[in-house]
Amino acid sequence: MVTERAWELPAAGATLRERWAAIAPELAGHVAAVSYDPDSGRLTVCPESTAWVTKARLDQTRIIAAANKAAGRTVVRALRILTPGAAPAPGPAATVPADPAPAAPPGVRSGPGRPRPRATAARSPRTRRPRRRAG
Repeated sequence: MVTERAWELPAAGATLRERWAAIAPELAGHVAAVSYDPDSGRLTVCPESTAWVTKARLDQTRIIAAANKAAGRTVVRALRILTPGAAPAPGPAATVPADPAPAAPPGVRSGPGRPRPRATAARSPRTRRPRRRAG
């Protein structure tokens, strides 16, 4: 009766997140299972980079099949792949360091180098008029 009425689906979602390393071992270190919606059957994952987004999209049907096999029945009907950094990855990577570096003030770009200046109409080669030859 419990299975028929799907009362344990939220527990299945927790189990899917706990078993993520067994479900997708090649993705586990780079893609985190962040949530499961039992109403829609959607498992949400968050990759660490765009390369892993592509890998997750390519393996989407295999991931859904492996998740359902791990759950013992069809509980995952769709996979939602977030953009990198959209959700914090659970585990050691999500911990905050004891002494975080100060954030850059608003409007100041952090990182190496300065931003490239935008091309203006005067500098753009497409809008230059050809020079006239003195003749």
